[in-house]
Amino acid sequence: MSQSMEDLATAIGLNEVPGRNPFSQCKWERKAWPSKKTLSGWFVDMIKRHQQLQTWSVDFVTPFALWLPGLFNPTAYTTACLQVTSRRKMMPLNKMTVETHMTTFAGVEAANYYPDDGVFVYGLFIEGARWSTLDEITNRYKVGTSPTTECGGVIMDSNPKELLWMMPVVYVKAVETKPLWEPTSVGYLRHDPLMYECPVYLTRFRGPTYVLLATLPTDCGREKWVLRGVAVLFQDDN
Repeated sequence: MSQSMEDLATAIGLNEVPGRNPFSQCKWERKAWPSKKTLSGWFVDMIKRHQQLQTWSVDFVTPFALWLPGLFNPTAYTTACLQVTSRRKMMPLNKMTVETHMTTFAGVEAANYYPDDGVFVYGLFIEGARWSTLDEITNRYKVGTSPTTECGGVIMDSNPKELLWMMPVVYVKAVETKPLWEPTSVGYLRHDPLMYECPVYLTRFRGPTYVLLATLPTDCGREKWVLRGVAVLFQDDN
């Protein structure tokens, strides 16, 4: 038996994605998307990714809401959102960015239309905090013009022994930058004390898996969430 076959058998026995061990000759991990899941969880994730792409390709119609973590390159999708809005509004692409709004939809099924200047995405988690439940939301507001989308909620303290919290359907909207916003290597900083610019990562490893900045309203100041290291993630480790 070759060394690569031995490495494969060892990884399967450990429920580990083949190639995660840096000394392994298997290339599954290197050829795949970033993930910290076990092999069983990784396989389920792969099936879900295939199902989404298969459903999308049947009629080649853009879904109303997309499972963003299921894309191999989610950054390209958000960039495409900016490009579409830029062309439609005849605005320079380098003067645009994205902002996020948490919808008040009870579920993904409620996203049954295309939002104005943006996209609906779902399947995101928040680590280090949680989001308001529908009963806790007091600051509901409308986003977009035709059609409008109801959004609302703020970041809240996480529940005991709860590491991750599933976020509601997210409205990722393309917007024109403002003069007071500070351009940085990770995105535009708005310097709004009631807005936490939350980093979004592919995995809990964070670091090189950075995707974008999410704009999350807060009613207690952003410093609290910065110190806690709150971040939005595309996947858990299970």
